[in-house]
Amino acid sequence: MVGAVPWYDDIVQGPIRMVDGCWQLPQAPGLGIEVDERVAAKHPFKQEPFTSRDAVLPDGTVVDW
Repeated sequence: MVGAVPWYDDIVQGPIRMVDGCWQLPQAPGLGIEVDERVAAKHPFKQEPFTSRDAVLPDGTVVDW
């Protein structure tokens, strides 16, 4: 969910990129990303209210499903 939260790039390091509207396949094992768990711990899960409007970001990311 690239861009769904302003601190995403602080936590997720990796090559997942969108080019011409398509997500590129990573070359690294698994999802091809590294997660900084210390930074992630600063952002514990907090349920957001479900809404049906604005569920898709300009880059195509679905943020409310």
